[in-house]
Amino acid sequence: MLIECVRIRNLASLVGTQPPLLFTSGGLDSGLVAVVGPTGAGKSTILDAICLALFGKTPRLDRSGEDRSAGNILSRGTVDGYAELDFVDASGRRLRSRWEISRSRTHRLQTPKRFLFDRDSGETLATGSTEHEKAVEAAIGLSREQFVGVVLLAQGSFSTFISGASDDRARLLERLTGVEIYSKLGMAAFEWRRRAAAALKENEAKMGEHPLLGEEERAALEARHRAAKAQQLAAEQKAATCKSRYSELQALRQKSELLQQARDGLSQAQKNWAARAEQRAALEEAERLSGLAAPLDRVQQRRGAQRHAEDAKNRSDEMLEEARRVSRQAFDRFRSLLQSAMGLEARLEECVAELQRYSVADAGRLTQLRAEQKQRSKGAKQMAMLRQRIESSEADLLHAQKMVGESSTAEEDAAKEQQAESRLLEQCRLEHERHKQEGGDLEARISRVQELGKVIELITARSNAEQDLLRLSAECQEREKSLSQLQVELNKAEARYEERSRRARELHERLEKERLRQSLMVHRKELKPGDTCPLCEQQVHELPAVRLEGRILEIEDGLHKAKQEEKAAADERSSLEQAQKTLGEEDKKGAWEIKRLRDEQGKRSDRYAKLRLALPDLPAEIEELSEEELQDRLSRAEAAQKDFSDEAELLKRREESGDRAKDRWGSTQKLLADAKAQLRLVESKLEQDSLQLKGLEKDDAQATSQLEEGLEALAKDLSEHAPEFAGCSAWLDSLERKHRDYLQAERQLRDLRLPLREQREKAEAELPEGEGLEPDEWKGEQGDVLPLLNSLRGRFDEAKEALIGQQAKADSAAKQRKDAEEARKASEAELAAKLQELGLESEEQARRSMLSSADLARLRAELKDLEEQFQEARTQVATRESDLKQARQALSEEAPEAEQALAELLAEARQAQEAAVAAEKDAVSAVSEIWAAVQEDDNRRVALQELGEKRQRLQADFDRVDRLADLIGDSTGKKFRSLAQRLSLDSLLWFANRRLAAFAPRYQLERRGEGLELDIIDRELAEERRPVRTLSGGESFLVSLALAIALSDMKRGKSDLRSVFIDEGFGSLDQQSLELALSALEIVQNELGAQLFVISHVGDLQNRWDARIEVRRAGRGRSWLWFPGAPEQPPNDALPLAEPLFDLDPVVEQLKRRGPMTRNKIAELLGLEKGAALSRALKGDPRIALDGRSYYVPELEKGSSEEPDPL
Repeated sequence: MLIECVRIRNLASLVGTQPPLLFTSGGLDSGLVAVVGPTGAGKSTILDAICLALFGKTPRLDRSGEDRSAGNILSRGTVDGYAELDFVDASGRRLRSRWEISRSRTHRLQTPKRFLFDRDSGETLATGSTEHEKAVEAAIGLSREQFVGVVLLAQGSFSTFISGASDDRARLLERLTGVEIYSKLGMAAFEWRRRAAAALKENEAKMGEHPLLGEEERAALEARHRAAKAQQLAAEQKAATCKSRYSELQALRQKSELLQQARDGLSQAQKNWAARAEQRAALEEAERLSGLAAPLDRVQQRRGAQRHAEDAKNRSDEMLEEARRVSRQAFDRFRSLLQSAMGLEARLEECVAELQRYSVADAGRLTQLRAEQKQRSKGAKQMAMLRQRIESSEADLLHAQKMVGESSTAEEDAAKEQQAESRLLEQCRLEHERHKQEGGDLEARISRVQELGKVIELITARSNAEQDLLRLSAECQEREKSLSQLQVELNKAEARYEERSRRARELHERLEKERLRQSLMVHRKELKPGDTCPLCEQQVHELPAVRLEGRILEIEDGLHKAKQEEKAAADERSSLEQAQKTLGEEDKKGAWEIKRLRDEQGKRSDRYAKLRLALPDLPAEIEELSEEELQDRLSRAEAAQKDFSDEAELLKRREESGDRAKDRWGSTQKLLADAKAQLRLVESKLEQDSLQLKGLEKDDAQATSQLEEGLEALAKDLSEHAPEFAGCSAWLDSLERKHRDYLQAERQLRDLRLPLREQREKAEAELPEGEGLEPDEWKGEQGDVLPLLNSLRGRFDEAKEALIGQQAKADSAAKQRKDAEEARKASEAELAAKLQELGLESEEQARRSMLSSADLARLRAELKDLEEQFQEARTQVATRESDLKQARQALSEEAPEAEQALAELLAEARQAQEAAVAAEKDAVSAVSEIWAAVQEDDNRRVALQELGEKRQRLQADFDRVDRLADLIGDSTGKKFRSLAQRLSLDSLLWFANRRLAAFAPRYQLERRGEGLELDIIDRELAEERRPVRTLSGGESFLVSLALAIALSDMKRGKSDLRSVFIDEGFGSLDQQSLELALSALEIVQNELGAQLFVISHVGDLQNRWDARIEVRRAGRGRSWLWFPGAPEQPPNDALPLAEPLFDLDPVVEQLKRRGPMTRNKIAELLGLEKGAALSRALKGDPRIALDGRSYYVPELEKGSSEEPDPL
């Protein structure tokens, strides 16, 4: 095995990634290499790294009794480390073995990882610990113990060996040479002999447990077995004979029983057949009468058809009679209705004549009326313009109602007042007509019209107010949208503000922690390199190897940015909240404006009420006006009434739109919480007013449609009884002629209708009492009656045709009944002839004698089954008689005929069979017992033979083990161990004297007597023999070095290991002895042909050999490697970091404020891990005192100017 390169990172004091140690090139390829450096710098760590890379353990940890974990070699304060070794194995393969370890995030050591690679192919040869160790042992040809013994020369151990006592020397020699196995072998030999003797003794005891029969006893036993076997065969034959005879008799008995059962079955079948004689007779009679079934069925069917025809005829007669009765009733009712229609016709003629009379009388006044019509047209235009303004205002009001739900209540109140005013106008018109009939004054009516003009002015003012409401509603809608957008932006701004506040808090916490750590670095400048910490007396602190200044600046920069973002978010949120507040104030102002408008509407409602109270006093003033002025005012009043009607319809539509606007206004009410209760009250009142308005409208509609309902009732009555009318064609024709006359009269009056429109109320008032219908209404009645009359004519024709069809159906039913009766009579005659032929007296007798088809089929099946059973029984009896006869003939002996005799014979055969079977069992039992005795004797003989053979084997084993135990065995293993130790020591001394003769020829080592005591022979003093304890320090080093090299030679064997390490020991030599020892090492190196690494802190080695590895200190317990060709500066990660001490100022402040605290609480306060370093820091601070497990700050004397030491 040739070691080519060693790579180290963070092992013990060698912190950081060390430069690779190339042993085959550069300045380290010579035979002797000095590894020098101060004591404790880390020289032996190189050997530890080689052992870790190969076997995962180090020689020093093997000798340590405290902690054998390889992870303890990891440098303190580091998170990972490795040892890597490049070497060439015995077969020439270039391999690389690697051991690495790391810490987790919780600073716990993880399981070390081991790898073995082929450097040429890059293949991974082994990964796990067991697999890796086996692969390494196979590659280098040495186990871990052998490798350590060969590579690390144990001169220190041999120094102890030379100066130690006899027992200590024995234990040390046993450990160095590995002869402890011989103690185990001696104890094993002793145990083997004890076990062999016990096994032999146990075998002898088992052989005594198996006595054998004698020859005579064995012969007698075999003879008895043969006799019993013969008796068994005879008994078996007899038993078989008895069994066969018993089986034959039993079969004969069974066949006899089966024959008797068949005979009993035949007898029972005969009885059943005889019992069914009546049924057979009934079947014959039914078959004879089977011809009557068809005639009887035909008679029955034709009687049923006759009954159905009679029922149909009766129903037809009843329906015909009912139709005639209904026709008579309808004719009577139609006659009465016709008389009423004729009366109405007469009244219509009178009305037309009277209208013509009034038209001729008023022809002179037509010109005057036309002039007045022109004036009224001008007034109508003005009213149209006013209506347009009102409609425009009402449209604005409708739009406002969609946005503001509160105005709906005011509008409903206005609608009610307008309806009240409409009723007042109607009352005024009625009073006008009443006063005109009575001849009263018209001045009061003119005053009423003037008051109505004031109402119109109030409506105009209300329209203006509604426009203001529309404007305010639009503004409310816009502000509502703005408020929603501001609310969304406010929510987003609050989320951003919370996020940035959280980030600022996190950065602030990190900054406080880093500042706490940085405060511990204040005292770094006061410490000198190599000095221990005055608080914890440590040179190494387990703190992260980072620079805190850069981190603190980075965190402060992030905290500054976070604060700026937080401030911007706060400003944005403040601005949004201000905008929301401003919008809320504007909403309050809009609500106040709406309230003001509603108050104004309330005032106008009061004025409406006062006007309504003043109207009944007006009639006295109306009579003072002229007729022309009154007509003009009435026209204006009619136009105003029409406008008010339109306004009522618009209010109804506004009510529907107000309901739809409630939903949209609900979102605004959520933001204006103070208006919720008021809005609910307004909505409730609006619903009540809407119901009242609908009731009033319904009453008005009912009052105006009473005449239409009467006409509809008349038309419905006529249409219901139209099919009952008959014989009215002439009256209908005359009514149509009269209708044509009505149409002609209407064409004559059409030209006069428009000019006389203003005089219609006057004409109605002058009509006789009870004749208040207008010509238009008569026309409507006439137009409604004519279609009804046409419908009546068509329905009368349909009723006539239905009556004729009903009469035809009645005739057809009568004919069907007659045909059915004739068919029934023919069938009855046919049936009587058939009954007379069969000798039957009546149809009932024939039906009683006949069977149904189901009963007839069932009876036939039953009789057929009985017949089949009888035939089957007869066949079964014959078959069983034949079987019994054959069985009697086949019997070896003559069988008796009687059943009693056969039963007795069967009982005797059963007894004989049972006796034969018992005898057979006894014979078998006797044979089994004798054979068991024979088998037992045979088994004993076989067992004794096996035990005898086993005794021979056990005796041979015992003899061999006994001889071995006599030579080396004892209960403690001392005998063989002592022998092995003496032989090993002799072999070791032989190799040691060879090496000692090379570099110290004056001395020779020999073993004294039979023990392990050593003597040194001084050749320069006439072969003087003296104990090795008398050697000086330098002589002891030379002798121990020779022994160590000798031990390496012994363990090396055939392995080709070309690297050897000698660790320390040169410091006790004088200059001459040192020169002699170093010269000896050069000689040994030449003989071994391997690289010899000398580990020492002696400075002369640096001047003697050019090839050297220096372990230099980097401060703070850290070291780094230097060799020719390596950098003069340590690696960056090997430089000592200024590990901050604990800043106890915050602790003192907390203790003063809170009182005593434990170390764990203080550690939690500082954000540090618990440990002894903190305890030492607390105890080292003069300001802090300890009471039990709690630390506290005693009260300082007042006026003391002495400040505590910060360290």
